[in-house]
Amino acid sequence: MNLQSKSVCYILAVTAVFLCGVRSAEGIGQTGHMAVAEMATVNIYETGCPDLVTILNAFESERDCGAVFPDWAWPSFYQQYSRLAHTIEFQQTWADYVKTNFPPPYPMGEKREVSFLMGMTTHTYDDPPWHTSFLPQAKAYDSADEWLVEPGTDIFANWEFDKRSEVTYGYFPAETAVNVYFALGYPEVTESMLVKGMLILRAAYWAEKFTGYQGYLKLVNRMPWTDDNYVTYSPGGFEYGAEVSAQEMVNTWNYVQGELTQLQRRDMQVFPERNPLIELGQRLVESGAIEIPVERTEQGEYFLGEPRIVDEGSFESVVWGFEF
Repeated sequence: MNLQSKSVCYILAVTAVFLCGVRSAEGIGQTGHMAVAEMATVNIYETGCPDLVTILNAFESERDCGAVFPDWAWPSFYQQYSRLAHTIEFQQTWADYVKTNFPPPYPMGEKREVSFLMGMTTHTYDDPPWHTSFLPQAKAYDSADEWLVEPGTDIFANWEFDKRSEVTYGYFPAETAVNVYFALGYPEVTESMLVKGMLILRAAYWAEKFTGYQGYLKLVNRMPWTDDNYVTYSPGGFEYGAEVSAQEMVNTWNYVQGELTQLQRRDMQVFPERNPLIELGQRLVESGAIEIPVERTEQGEYFLGEPRIVDEGSFESVVWGFEF
């Protein structure tokens, strides 16, 4: 079977596992977090702060990678580190690090750091209302568990936000992340652990784009209320998350610029338990079924390229043998 035929089989397999069932998964998916970060950038543009908007638009991939970063460690053996990355304390410590080590005006590399931080801010603030408000409604109206809502809304976003063919590079400031975890008392978190987690997120983001139009339509028919409301529902939908995130991004920007002496953080945090898409990405990476180009800079930044299938046998085994 050639790679094109293999991809067709994969489309069918991914659709089937979404519709047949998984045990538990919560939270906005990766495409969803990226969509919220993009919407938040538009909100900031409409209300001011042009210097921040310029950085966010020039470094979209960095922003989007920051928006998914807190989920880097959901593979079961690292969960405690992802839980920490969802906290206000972690967000504050990262902002402190950027403020201290990357003062304005920003050269190229430091603009990447700032954009990543802003993306991470959106994750911190769009997750809680999604969990506490939107998810219960979606489950009730569509008789769906979290396992279907999360990957389902990512599939909706891929088609309805035209993200299916989007090709981005993965960016990750590993040295910064190591220093932030160290400052919080977790010296055991290493660069290699973090990069592996980001490779898994990269694989998961790539994997979900294989769901075809027929699979998308089946999900719309299965979850009509979710599809109609995941963007506009308030509080909790994408638009609400973008509004809250935009406010916090501007506050964070003013803080790292030195215009605020401290951040007044909303007490909003939740801890998702499991993400089937990330677990699928983990299997793809650890099996050697796919390859993701990796480049490290002298500043401890990583650029992750587009995944590609390199071992058809392993790829087939992972996709068809994966149990949610």
